[in-house]
Amino acid sequence: MDIRKHLAAEVLEYDYYLRGEVYWYRRFTYKTCETCGHQEEETGDSCGGFIGQDFKENGLFENAGIDNFDDWEEV
Repeated sequence: MDIRKHLAAEVLEYDYYLRGEVYWYRRFTYKTCETCGHQEEETGDSCGGFIGQDFKENGLFENAGIDNFDDWEEV
């Protein structure tokens, strides 16, 4: 790989980092208490380090197992 291309890619990645465009996800479900009916959030899988806002392109959706792009919530 040409050193200039490598350095340009490093600078671009660092720029994403400085602008706060590095993302992570956390999957969770709700568990209902059988005694009182209270819903409790249960954390499942999580992963981070996805660079850029295009979640299909950066692999976040694929890694999280999201096939239906309407079936997720950004928090």
